[in-house]
Amino acid sequence: MLVGKVLVGARTLAFGVFISACSADIDSARKLVLEGEDFSILLAKNYREHSIFEVEQMYDWPDAFRYARKALAASEGIPPPPESLADWHLPATHVPRLSHARARLITAFKQGFALTDPAQAATAQSSFDCWVEQLEEGWQVSHIKQCRAAFEAALDSWHAQQITVSAIVTSRTADVMNAGNAEAPGYDHTADEDDGICENESQAESVTRSAATTDAGRAGILIKVPFTHNSGFGRSR
Repeated sequence: MLVGKVLVGARTLAFGVFISACSADIDSARKLVLEGEDFSILLAKNYREHSIFEVEQMYDWPDAFRYARKALAASEGIPPPPESLADWHLPATHVPRLSHARARLITAFKQGFALTDPAQAATAQSSFDCWVEQLEEGWQVSHIKQCRAAFEAALDSWHAQQITVSAIVTSRTADVMNAGNAEAPGYDHTADEDDGICENESQAESVTRSAATTDAGRAGILIKVPFTHNSGFGRSR
């Protein structure tokens, strides 16, 4: 009997310590002063909103704490990665779709998503995390749909931008090729036809690289992923 009371007391104390720690981080996230429009700041804002919602509307302290920690990290310029599916108890039927979605998000980050469209990038990541969290809980169908829809809309917006950039580069390359192949009046290409072709190809390649640097490069393609994978945000199962 005494042992049982001791165990209950120890668990109560441990829970109290956990809640106290949660409250401190949640309160700190709530009080963050977030100024600017870069990816880290916008991500911190989104995570803060999720944290406040979870604690005030859902009374879900563990998830509120997790979002608060992510908000605090992002506010310091250390944006955490999207949730790892291995850390969650997810319905097996949904794992393939989530895995594909996460892979698309990571690819977009590698191609400059966070630099060229920080607002949509922050929305995509925070919505993905929300989607994962809500799927594990499995009962708020409307929330699951909202989070998934927000994620997909943000990522679709990014891909639409990339198609536009690609079209611009292709168009400029075609213009250069056409200009390079145009013959000057009265000039005989027969003697140096091969050299002319090589020169045009070299010119086209050079301009293609230049266009890619100007348009795709301006879009931030091939920049470093903005978060650190080993940042200690793995969720305790």
